[in-house]
Amino acid sequence: MIVLATGAHPADVFDLAGGTLANFSRTGHTVYVVVLTHGAYSHSQVVSSKDHKVAVEEVIALKRSECDAAAAAVGAKDVRYLGYTDEPFVPSRESVLELAECV
Repeated sequence: MIVLATGAHPADVFDLAGGTLANFSRTGHTVYVVVLTHGAYSHSQVVSSKDHKVAVEEVIALKRSECDAAAAAVGAKDVRYLGYTDEPFVPSRESVLELAECV
């Protein structure tokens, strides 16, 4: 079976279903993860502490690194980052079609 887990932010899939994904992977199923937003605004308090653009880029890189490590820990085959902003995320035709391509 192929399992596709989607989350709004980089940590969401693992916070809500990490154990389930690990069980699927451990029993031979293929696990993929899709992350809709970069998560920099809703999951970080450091964005306002220095140059805004640099801080956002640093948080995005950190969140991706954490997500990649979590994906490896649960045995996910791949993570796809759609990279939409998260404050606020407003679904658009583009985002819906991009998510549909993943499915």
